[in-house]
Amino acid sequence: MTPRALGRDITPRHVLVLGGAGYLGSVLVRRLLDLRYTVTVYDSFIYDRDSLEGIDGGDLFAVERGDVRDTARLRDVIAGKDVVVDLAAIVGDAGCDVDPAAARAINADAARDAFRLAADAGVERFVFASTCSVYGYGEDILDEASFLNPVSLYAQTKLTGELLLLADRHRVDTTLTILRFATLFGWSWRPRFDLVVNTMTGHALSRGRVTVMGGNQWRPHLHVRDAAESIVRVIEAPRDAVDCEIFNAGGNALNMTVRELGETIARLVPGCRLETRPEAIDPRNYLVDFGKIRERLAFVPRFGIADGVREIARAADREGITRFDAPRYSNVAILRALHERAGRETAPETVLSTR
Repeated sequence: MTPRALGRDITPRHVLVLGGAGYLGSVLVRRLLDLRYTVTVYDSFIYDRDSLEGIDGGDLFAVERGDVRDTARLRDVIAGKDVVVDLAAIVGDAGCDVDPAAARAINADAARDAFRLAADAGVERFVFASTCSVYGYGEDILDEASFLNPVSLYAQTKLTGELLLLADRHRVDTTLTILRFATLFGWSWRPRFDLVVNTMTGHALSRGRVTVMGGNQWRPHLHVRDAAESIVRVIEAPRDAVDCEIFNAGGNALNMTVRELGETIARLVPGCRLETRPEAIDPRNYLVDFGKIRERLAFVPRFGIADGVREIARAADREGITRFDAPRYSNVAILRALHERAGRETAPETVLSTR
């Protein structure tokens, strides 16, 4: 099988995934290899290379170690690629707060630099991973044209990255697509239990309870495998369907209040009880419309919350995971440890996958 045709005049064969060893990246890389794309991962391996173990891509797969802020190194790696997928980021509100300067440099400035290098190298397509967190707080159903109200540094850096890329797109020929992902969940080769569905599932399995703070806040969710598939859809879509476009990546059926999510997980895990607390410590509240990606790219998520909960339970049993709060499963815990070791004056050498 060969890579499926992209539009009428482009058939990309070599995809560079920045941050390809992370939570989403390690899933995407395997999906691309299954489709017989040639794939190169560029990552600083803050979580080492465990997430890429077992990949047997032969001549189709290569791994390069490096930081996205190293433009000289990145220029060499980008050369000869057909598509660049930028998943490199310091991900999450708390993670960005560990080193705000590094968060801005990686999530925004380095994204702009990578796009410029890609354009200079004649790369056909550039896909940038953003977040529905850019909506922050809204009373209405939010689509891609809605008012943006980021309430965290993470969302602010991602929005800045979007704006920098869109400003440059009008001066270059490289096709640019921005995906605003819903909050990801599900099992990955780089497990995370600092994402709301995964966190609640870990608590349900290990503590027998799920705690909901507030509960009326809306959140959209998306399985990590569906997130990888949405990127494939962008890569393979006709150019005029995706060029200089922003897509909310998710599905309307996976919009849920935090209370509904907690109730769902509590029902799925035998013996689990739901605890509610009136205080809502997270001000974000956004109900997102995913009609554009459904209509333009025929993308509808395949996996629901129940699929994610059950696969995490199976994986935890298989892998012998009992400490879901272990530092290795948390972006912010790893970043704090790095920051402490490096000293407050030294930014961590960080390339993470989105979410």
